[in-house]
Amino acid sequence: MSDLSPLGTHLSHYKIIKLLNQGGMGQIYLAEDQRLHRTVAIKTLKPVFTKAHSAPNDNASTNDCDANLIENALLEAQLLAKLSHANIVQIYDITQENEQICLVMEYLAGKTLHHYQQEHVSSLSQKLAIISQISKGLTAAHAQGIVHCDLKPSNIIIDDNGGVKIVDFGIAKLTSGNAETANNSQSFGSQTAMSPEQLYQALPSINANATLIDGQTNNAIDFRSDLFSLGIIAFQLISGRHPFAGETATQTAQNILNAQCQQAQDIVPQLPRELINLLNKLLAHQPEGRPQSSQWVTQQFEQ
Repeated sequence: MSDLSPLGTHLSHYKIIKLLNQGGMGQIYLAEDQRLHRTVAIKTLKPVFTKAHSAPNDNASTNDCDANLIENALLEAQLLAKLSHANIVQIYDITQENEQICLVMEYLAGKTLHHYQQEHVSSLSQKLAIISQISKGLTAAHAQGIVHCDLKPSNIIIDDNGGVKIVDFGIAKLTSGNAETANNSQSFGSQTAMSPEQLYQALPSINANATLIDGQTNNAIDFRSDLFSLGIIAFQLISGRHPFAGETATQTAQNILNAQCQQAQDIVPQLPRELINLLNKLLAHQPEGRPQSSQWVTQQFEQ
């Protein structure tokens, strides 16, 4: 089976109910686990994704790409399976049928942080509680040597009870074990959510025009890259604006590279000084200037 349609198709003991979302890499379906009688989400990866990037009439190249896709899917499953935390989506199973890779995950009924912000007016304490939950999830992942690398509002789900979950570790970078052999593209996220060190690797066309801050820039990507992205999320949630906002995504990325950051107190003058200092620290251009522990960040947001 190369596709999970039409609706009602079974994959192993999972009954497909409906399509939830479709992206460039595949689809996410709502399904029923008929063994354990629970609702799950199934994330599929398109077989055609690899073939579209293969050389024409080159079976060896196609097979290599297919093997890489399978390997990356297995890596994602292994990463997620290591994480059991209230603020991280849980993976239950991985299946492979012919060229179709399927990740069976916890089903999350809720809204992305992006949509939540548009529909809710929250107090500062409520906003800090959300940020704290995101930070707790990151702390658990970082303790396992896992970096998300694409932390952004659309990858944060808030349920009806205010619970927060981080989703989509699909490009997560394992910082221990075989991390050195990982393809650099796994470190690339969405450019308006990236840290400067991610942008230097991902967007050479614009970083040629970037101004290096404090001399040498550390291009290593580690947990501090996630903390920078957390700083962007926190700034947006608290102020309603992106700290490096430009007229286009490329200009925003350029502003990140050039450390052209807005000041939160200029947008929300009544913010506590301690919170302003924490936001500035999270958004430090150099990784060395950011907090050196995600657990410490969690503690600060809970104070």
